[in-house]
Amino acid sequence: MPKLKRGRRPVKRCLSCKRLKIKCDQKQPCEYCKHRGKECIYEAEIVVETELPRSPEPQQHEPPRQDLASDLTLTQMTSQLSMTQQDLEVLTFFEQKAKSMIFYNNLVFDDAFKTEVNPLYQRNATVRYTLLACSAIIQLNFLLNQNHDGALIKSEQLHQAGLDYFQSAIAFQQDLVKLVERDENVHEDAIKELLSACLLQAGYFVTNVGRVMPLLCLDGTQIDLITLLRAHKVIREKYLPRVANSKMKYLHPSGSAVPDSIDDEYYITSSLRKNLNVVYGSEASAVKGALEEMISAIEQSMYRTMEHGFPYPMIATVVHLSDDYKYYLYQANDFALRLLFVYAVLAAMSKFCTRRYDNMFLDYVIWYKNRKFDTVGKFEYLMDEKLYFLVAETDFEPDFDHIRDFNPIEAAKKYENPEATSQG
Repeated sequence: MPKLKRGRRPVKRCLSCKRLKIKCDQKQPCEYCKHRGKECIYEAEIVVETELPRSPEPQQHEPPRQDLASDLTLTQMTSQLSMTQQDLEVLTFFEQKAKSMIFYNNLVFDDAFKTEVNPLYQRNATVRYTLLACSAIIQLNFLLNQNHDGALIKSEQLHQAGLDYFQSAIAFQQDLVKLVERDENVHEDAIKELLSACLLQAGYFVTNVGRVMPLLCLDGTQIDLITLLRAHKVIREKYLPRVANSKMKYLHPSGSAVPDSIDDEYYITSSLRKNLNVVYGSEASAVKGALEEMISAIEQSMYRTMEHGFPYPMIATVVHLSDDYKYYLYQANDFALRLLFVYAVLAAMSKFCTRRYDNMFLDYVIWYKNRKFDTVGKFEYLMDEKLYFLVAETDFEPDFDHIRDFNPIEAAKKYENPEATSQG
């Protein structure tokens, strides 16, 4: 048999996937058409892998198979799926390099991920494509630190792959949401799939340095992360209790219980409360109550961060913003914007962003700093000045295991005058 000349392989899609510009698995029928009950048609010149055709019925959610080991890695599971080389590559990178870093080697979170998400990756297209999108973007972030031509070309490929994966995920997620919402007796697997998709979708936006959306957009010209995650908040509050006996709760630790009052004093939130009382006085008011709720939310996320041993609860604060606080935030209340600035600094300092100086949180931090300097010429609070210095001009990362003790003013001294610090 003559050897085929190897070159760039054309993108193969059925007509439905081609029209929607989503990734096609090239089966007959493909996963999208099977899921939607559509006739799967390929153009005549495109050759597809032959496979026994499947019944074009809507995706069913069956109980977990007993022979599926929860500790299988993602790459071990891919042997039963139709995977491209690129799919396998981004998953291998996630499994072998990225996961330990963004999970902070947290064994509880990692075990919950293996138990709950890995099996769903095999069964559910929404989870699969969203995880592939996250994996591609995280690998892209690592490659962006390299300057050679090969890394640049690979980066462009990964960026496009991430977009393609995510578009596919959104197409499947729409049906998943409809399935869960219309069926009160829906199997808990479908609920887990939706919760996992929300987790991974938020991760995609947080790690994506392609500026898919800002953290906050006051003029309404763009959908921002806060608006998008409002739907995630509703989903978590409604459905997480229905799978309370699973390990899914460890993947959404911001939903875990905290004491009504936290006895320990947290430096940052204590400072914010003192400043709030100076600005609004000691009397209660609607705006002060909403701002106090946000300070409490930051404080509770710090508590959970120390409890769980890594800063994911800190990042997830943005999912749980109260409607009252968001109202004043979008009214450009100065103190509300400041509280989001403090949150964004802490989020940007974590490894979840994978690129410290190139993420949506730092974008907001810089926007807030420029806004303050344009109006009053400086930061009004010393703590804010030092927070900005630490996140934008140093590589400082707080000890999240003891985040309540984090004092930005003291931490900054080690960078501003290292000789004096070492002598002391």
